[in-house]
Amino acid sequence: DVDFGVSNFGFTTTDAETILDNEASIRLLLKLSFKETGLIEKPNSAEPTRLYRWTHWWLRKPSEACERQAQRCQRAVIFLGSAKSLLYCQPPEMDNRSMHISSTVCLVLSLLAFDLAAADLVINPGRIGYDTQASTVRRAYGSGFAIWKSYYRSKERILSASISAGNELGSIKQLNDKPSIADQPVPVLSPNGKHLWAFWSERRKDRWQILGREFRNNSWEPAIELSSSGADAIKPNAIVRNDGSVLVGWHEFTDGNSVQVRVRSRQAGEWSETRTISNPNHDSFRVALVEFNGQVWAFWDQYADLQYMICARQLNAPKSQIEIVSPPKAASVRCLTAKPMVSSSQGLCVAWLKLRDVIGGDGVIDMIHTAHVSVRRNGKWSLVLDEVGNSEGAVMLNGLLPDLRRGKRYPSGYAGKRRHPMLLDGPDNVWLVWERKSEHGGSGTKTYGQLLGRPFRDGTWG
Repeated sequence: DVDFGVSNFGFTTTDAETILDNEASIRLLLKLSFKETGLIEKPNSAEPTRLYRWTHWWLRKPSEACERQAQRCQRAVIFLGSAKSLLYCQPPEMDNRSMHISSTVCLVLSLLAFDLAAADLVINPGRIGYDTQASTVRRAYGSGFAIWKSYYRSKERILSASISAGNELGSIKQLNDKPSIADQPVPVLSPNGKHLWAFWSERRKDRWQILGREFRNNSWEPAIELSSSGADAIKPNAIVRNDGSVLVGWHEFTDGNSVQVRVRSRQAGEWSETRTISNPNHDSFRVALVEFNGQVWAFWDQYADLQYMICARQLNAPKSQIEIVSPPKAASVRCLTAKPMVSSSQGLCVAWLKLRDVIGGDGVIDMIHTAHVSVRRNGKWSLVLDEVGNSEGAVMLNGLLPDLRRGKRYPSGYAGKRRHPMLLDGPDNVWLVWERKSEHGGSGTKTYGQLLGRPFRDGTWG
C-alpha cells in the first residue's frame, strides 16, 4: 500500500543521456522480439523478488541478437516497493495461465539519480502493528524519508524513518505526540531538498485536527496544530518551496454543516491566518496543491446541483476565480479525486476519476470508474482525447461490477489502491498510471495486482 507522490518522479538532466539510451534499447527489444515471443508463463507469486526475476527473465529471453540491449536495460528493471520503476501495460487478452506479450506492451522508465541496482528497502522491519499509508520523498542525490501510519492495540502512530543515499534505513521515529487516532501522513520536500515537513490529521479532544512537523538540524521540531480547534479537518496536502515557505491545505467541516477547503501559509517562520479558497455555498473535498510557473494551484472536488466536479484556482494570483476542470455531466456521473502534476513537456496536468452509475445485475446498482486527464493550455482546460474523441484513459473494472446471473461468480475484493490513478513525467510525454486486480473474478487474497500505464502527448492518448 505504497503511495508515491507524483512530484517525486521524473528525469534529471544529469541522467538524460542514460534515460534516452535505456528507453531506446527497450523499445528496440519490443520491436525486434515481443511480436514473436507469444505466451509467457506468469510468475507464481506477486512478491517483489518474484516479479523482478520474471521481468528480468523476459527482458533477456527473446533472442541472442538482443542480449546486449537486454543487459544494458537490466539496471532499469525495477518495480513497486521502491522509488524506482519499470511500468508496463498488459494487453487485455489474458487468461489464468499466461500473458500475451505483444508489440502493444508499453514501458515507462523513471530513472532517478541514485543507484538503480539497489535492493528493495523494507521501511518497517520487525514491526508488529498493521502498517499502511506509506509515502516516500527523495532528494536528487538519493537520500530521503519514508512516513507511514501504524495501527497497534487500537491506537495509531505516525512513524518516519530516514533513507540514506545508499538505501540504508535510519531509526524509526514517532511523529504524533502519543498514540491516538490518525490518518493520511504526507511528507513534503522542497525541490532543492533542504526543507522537509510532515503533515497528518489526528483526533484530538473529540475533533480532527491538521498537524505538521518540520525536520530541521537533523531532528523533528515539535508538532504544530494548524487547523481550528472548533471544527473537524482532514485530508492534508502541501507544498514546500526552496526558500522554506510552506502552503498547506485541507478540507474542514464547519459549524454550519458545510465542507470547505482551507489553506494556511508560512513565510519567514510565521504562519498566516486560515482562509477559505472554495465556494462557500458548496461542499468541497480533497484539496491537492501544486506550483506551476511560480503560481500555486489548488484542485478539489466540489459538490453542487447534484454534481461532483473538479475545481481549480490560482492562489497567489490577484482576483483569481474558481475554474471548472471537468466537463459538466449528468447527476449520475461524478468527477472526483484530482491528482495534479507539472510536466516539463506537457505543462500543468491533472488526472481525475469519473464515476458512472450502471446496472450490475437484477436489482443491483453499481458504478464504473474511468480515469481522465485535463491539461491547461492557452489559459483554459482541455481533455486528453484519443483519435476518435474518447477521453477515457483507463477503465477500472477488475474485481468490481458483480454479475448476479445464475452460474456467475461474485467477484471478491482487492487490497490494492485500484481507484487512485497517478501521473508520471517522461522526457517528452506524461504517463497515466494505475493499479488493478489482475483477474476480475479471482480471489481477493490470492490474485495479484498489476501496475499499468498509458502515455499522452499534446492532448492525445497514446
